[in-house]
Amino acid sequence: MISGATSLGSRPTSSCNRLIQRFGAARDSTVRLLQPPRPHAQKPMRETSGHARQLITCCSLSSFLGLLDNFPDWTIAHPSALTMREIEHWATRAREFWGLGESPISNLLRVAENNGAIVIRDYLDAETLDALSEWLEPEGVPFVVLNADKESAVRSRMDLAHELGHIVLHRGVRTEDLNKKVLFKQIEQQAFRFAGALLLPERPFLRDLHSLSLDALRALKSKWGVAIGAMIHRIADLGVLSEDQEKRLWINYNRRGWRRREPLDDQLAFEMPSLLPQAFQILIDQGHDREQIPGSIGHGRSQIEQVANLPENFLMPSISVQAKIIPFKKA
Repeated sequence: MISGATSLGSRPTSSCNRLIQRFGAARDSTVRLLQPPRPHAQKPMRETSGHARQLITCCSLSSFLGLLDNFPDWTIAHPSALTMREIEHWATRAREFWGLGESPISNLLRVAENNGAIVIRDYLDAETLDALSEWLEPEGVPFVVLNADKESAVRSRMDLAHELGHIVLHRGVRTEDLNKKVLFKQIEQQAFRFAGALLLPERPFLRDLHSLSLDALRALKSKWGVAIGAMIHRIADLGVLSEDQEKRLWINYNRRGWRRREPLDDQLAFEMPSLLPQAFQILIDQGHDREQIPGSIGHGRSQIEQVANLPENFLMPSISVQAKIIPFKKA
């Protein structure tokens, strides 16, 4: 848990509350399963990448659980015409839409899940890949994979904020656009700018910044849940630093060895997914047979347990598993 951060703004209904209402609405003691998942035109799993397997499984899970998203459906300019000032505006709008105000976000992953995104932590196939995201269609559910190899909780939070930027800003981007190097670089820069604005809104963050020093930024790290290096980028983006000031900050940052590991990285806890584990626990509590769930979803037990962050053997028949399910808190 990140210290010094306020609780999330209120929302009428979280994703988990919707699941409880949906499953709890059944009149008999056994909850009626939702419609079976639609088939996906994909290659066999053994011929696909780890990402593709995750995507196929999450598509099936979202169909099976009937997940709905609460992400804004705004008309946003094409990345080639989108300015950084407009991105600041959309990040502010996203905070307003999700009821976050201007305070530090205590748990960004919970914000994503409370608004209907499927977020998982898993080992990605590429060493240089920190995270990835897609829209599950036609379900209309955002899907984010965070690299489980990440060693810093705050950098993982920034990865998630970056992917939320893609989800909000770039839903209409075509695959062929991503193959254009200049445009792809522009899209990545836009997602980073959105992430900085989402986690560090300009006015309250600058009010907290009493000096342009590494020690001042270090003092804000636990409150805002953002890496010192990311804060340097943010104040540079906001035009607070001169070119010489920014250069000196980075020189001192590297001299302290913070490029590889920053202070507090070993103290701040990772935010863990809880929507899918809680959804499966609801199914079990409502009387579903663990053994039948994988067949209803259409995927193997171990693959579902891995993607849904369930304890090993959670879906094994006639086995009592002490599930370490994180309570899904209201926003």
